[in-house]
Amino acid sequence: MRLLIFLSIVSLGQSIDLSAVFDIDDLIVFIKTAGSRLSEAADELNDLKIDGTKKYAEVIDTYLIQVPHTDKDGEKYQKLKDLVEKIDQAWDNLGTKDPGDDDKTQLTALAMTRDELYDLYVGNGTSDGLPAEIATAEVPNMCQLTNPDQVRLKKIHQAVALSELRAFILNLKAGEDNQKAVAKGIMQSEEYILTSRLGFEETSDNFHACDPSEHIRGETFGEFMGLFQGLVVNEGHTNNKSEISKCGESCDKLDDTRIEKCFKPLDGYGETSHCHRKKCLGRLFECMSVQDTNVCELEPTSDRRFSWLWSEGQQKHYGKYDGDCEGNVTDIKDREGPSGICVTCLCTCAEEDPPSKATRTVSLLPQFADIKKNMVVTGVRFQENNKVFHVQIEESKLGPLGEILSGTSKWKKLDSFTYDPKNGTFQTSKRLRKQQLYDNLDYKIFNRDSRTVNLDKVETPYGEVIVGVSLVYSQDDDAVQIQILSWPFDCKTGELKDPINLEDEDVVHDWITWKNSPRKPSFYDNDRSEIELSSLDDPALAPKNQIVSNPNDKVKIGTTGYEVDMGQHTIPYITLQDVTYSDKKTALAGLELYYARTEGFGGFLGFTIQGYDFSKDFQNKMNQDDIDKYQADFDGQLPREIPVKDM
Repeated sequence: MRLLIFLSIVSLGQSIDLSAVFDIDDLIVFIKTAGSRLSEAADELNDLKIDGTKKYAEVIDTYLIQVPHTDKDGEKYQKLKDLVEKIDQAWDNLGTKDPGDDDKTQLTALAMTRDELYDLYVGNGTSDGLPAEIATAEVPNMCQLTNPDQVRLKKIHQAVALSELRAFILNLKAGEDNQKAVAKGIMQSEEYILTSRLGFEETSDNFHACDPSEHIRGETFGEFMGLFQGLVVNEGHTNNKSEISKCGESCDKLDDTRIEKCFKPLDGYGETSHCHRKKCLGRLFECMSVQDTNVCELEPTSDRRFSWLWSEGQQKHYGKYDGDCEGNVTDIKDREGPSGICVTCLCTCAEEDPPSKATRTVSLLPQFADIKKNMVVTGVRFQENNKVFHVQIEESKLGPLGEILSGTSKWKKLDSFTYDPKNGTFQTSKRLRKQQLYDNLDYKIFNRDSRTVNLDKVETPYGEVIVGVSLVYSQDDDAVQIQILSWPFDCKTGELKDPINLEDEDVVHDWITWKNSPRKPSFYDNDRSEIELSSLDDPALAPKNQIVSNPNDKVKIGTTGYEVDMGQHTIPYITLQDVTYSDKKTALAGLELYYARTEGFGGFLGFTIQGYDFSKDFQNKMNQDDIDKYQADFDGQLPREIPVKDM
């Protein structure tokens, strides 16, 4: 019976893999049985590669040295690499062979290297150790990050923990007392795990696209082009009164009116008229008086209606006045009739009629990763297609230890929308058949009365990753907001649990919005706050933008300011850049829709992704009996208190 138990333990010891360095139980089995099967243990350890290499110093170089850092941090990082490299060299020479007398000098030096590595990484208890320092180190620029912090720390931990095991095996080969060697190997491995976990807990792994070197329409940003736009109008243009003699004297009365005719004032010299070169296909709102004006009205093909106006009564310019006009210079003036004044106003046109060619729509159709192929969401972006903004996901294959398999990432194909200008609805094609889509369910057309976007942060439950993303219209808030779908997975194997076809129409999805999101930020303890968009300029003219929103804010789509831009652009703009790590991908556990701007400019809507938090997957608790047993034979320091398993 004792022989069977021993053979079983030995068999367990032979199963060491990269996941073992995160699980103290697996390491205890390997370490305490290594002395009785030294050659086999060395062979197993020799087979372990990190990113395809057995030279663990290269891993330190890739994930630490080559990442932007300060000079002060760089000295410590270089020392870490040098120590790991010394163990690499000793392992190359002696790892799979028996040492001779000539090797004793190198093995003696190796023991010192091992202690230096432990002290550098774990520290002396006055700090949380090197991983926490790495996680909280000053980063010159988020845009320079190509790997999630937890991916970096995971690779660094693997390199250091395996270097510890290599040094342990070599010390056994050098004839070190087995009992003390096992105690040192187990206790130091436990401290490595505890220290690395502290570093993981300090990471945020939030990532968003930074400002491009140049804002390029259709490439780096999009706009709800023409949805809301300023235009100069006299009351005589509108359907407010049927007779010129009955004009009112206030621009407020033009709200909710429409432009239905050319303005034909009675000026005493015969009849003159002004017809807008680009008709407003909808209602007017937010009208203000500009009195007698001289305006630069642009060509009908322009994406703007007006460049500037000069108010004679106010003696000031509105818009971008440069002394030139790329269209027609026209007078639109107040005209006094028998029973009132036809006032000249600067209003916002809300393009709402079905024939409108304005960009007014966001898709509410979800995108799902193919979880039957073990694909998960690793990135997200806005894309504009046929005047519709879509949310597009990047899907990638999840592998062992929750790592994303290289070369498996791709952007999910978007649904194709076809617009019917007769009735203002959309269709899409499904399996070669046209399918009717419905407003507020499959898509949302913004208008003057419904144009709010909720700025939320949503997260998955622990142990689950994002596998679906969409925008959704909330009737309660009369707003568009984000939602995610999550799925459980096994961190060790990387396999999604009980996968199904998420695109099956019979599947009911348990979407996560701000209302049922776990770990809600404290911002949700208060009422939702609206970010004001007033008197702001064209966002494309802004320098660097900063995120100014918090979760539980909202923004109402509007126009740039009348004075600075004549309200010619619909804001905020939409960031079209990829939001994903360019090198190592990571599964996601959170998504945020934010608003960023420079003071005085209209700003951008964009996404922040949050990587999955692997800190909860460290297995670091020990039995009290094991702690007492191995600590008694360990002469080193233990900066971290060892957590005890529940009985």
